[in-house]
Amino acid sequence: MRMRRCVDKNDGMSGINIDIKNQQHLKIQEKLKHAPRSICFVVMTCYGFLSVRGFIHILALARKDRSNQNELDRDFLALVLVYLIEVLGAVVFGVSTLYRWSRRHFLEHHLPLVILFALTLSQNQKTQGRATSQHSEWMALVLLISFNEMTAALLAIWPNKNVDKLRVLPNMIIQFSLLLTETSSWFRATITQLFLRTDPSMWLTTLFSQFLLAAAVIHYSYLSKLSRIFVKLWLDKD
Repeated sequence: MRMRRCVDKNDGMSGINIDIKNQQHLKIQEKLKHAPRSICFVVMTCYGFLSVRGFIHILALARKDRSNQNELDRDFLALVLVYLIEVLGAVVFGVSTLYRWSRRHFLEHHLPLVILFALTLSQNQKTQGRATSQHSEWMALVLLISFNEMTAALLAIWPNKNVDKLRVLPNMIIQFSLLLTETSSWFRATITQLFLRTDPSMWLTTLFSQFLLAAAVIHYSYLSKLSRIFVKLWLDKD
């Protein structure tokens, strides 16, 4: 009988633990309340400016001009700081500057990039700038597509379901572009170091580049979800 009571008690505790975990999981996924409109407007402006900067950097890279790498690093650092502030806002204060984002979105999308760039930037002096320059195209593209976050911040200020619906196809193109760029940037950095050039100063940076694979997996999952939404919204006539 004593053993039975002990088992029953443990079963009860297991059920409580499962309920707590489920509640925590739901809390992470639930949509956050929006930050004050003034803050959302500032964030929207920042994303708009960084998107323009990304376009300028892409034009320079298309001309094979890599003389502005320091400016690209600074612009990307500004983007990372915006990401970090948004993560803190979501986790600490429970507010979002982006339309219908949850804590999970910020932790899954923003936080890995913040960590990746911080680690990579820490190696920039040791590698004479190559830690970030090997990912120039990816960095410029991430800056350019900040207009996606810009529109999400705009919707947080003035919600509009029709505008949100129109964002699906451009967002699919964005996720596909990121998937290709992250994969190619990872491949170039890893294969170059492993097979074409052995540079001891680049080994740690190459290790950090593996984060790009994780980002590619995340963007693939976003693309799959957006594809289903697109079919449901625009192609499914039932």
